[in-house]
Amino acid sequence: MITVYECKKEESNVKGYWKDDKGILHVDNIQLKFLPQDSLPYILNNNYKRGELAVFYTFNNKAYIASQHAETIELQKCILKTADTISEETIKEYCDLYNGCTVFKGIKKQQIEAWTN
Repeated sequence: MITVYECKKEESNVKGYWKDDKGILHVDNIQLKFLPQDSLPYILNNNYKRGELAVFYTFNNKAYIASQHAETIELQKCILKTADTISEETIKEYCDLYNGCTVFKGIKKQQIEAWTN
């Protein structure tokens, strides 16, 4: 199974933070989709048709950034931190260090996740 971090317009308890080539910080509402591996080409195509330039997904304890205009980037190390709340300062720090992160807001705890080589 793969986990696709799909951007949505609707509010979500999962937020994706990332920096573009100019260093501007962006925030996306994320919906996690758990799908069979053979559905990946279909998922990538659908996201590209909707205007997404890249798709983030995980598979076999690795993360991937698939871009429609460049090679897929493989990330092998996951950094996780759990706390009562994840501060804006922590989010900015993770984005500076790793170019992006995902924040999961639970009922009692929050978790921040970043992937790197």
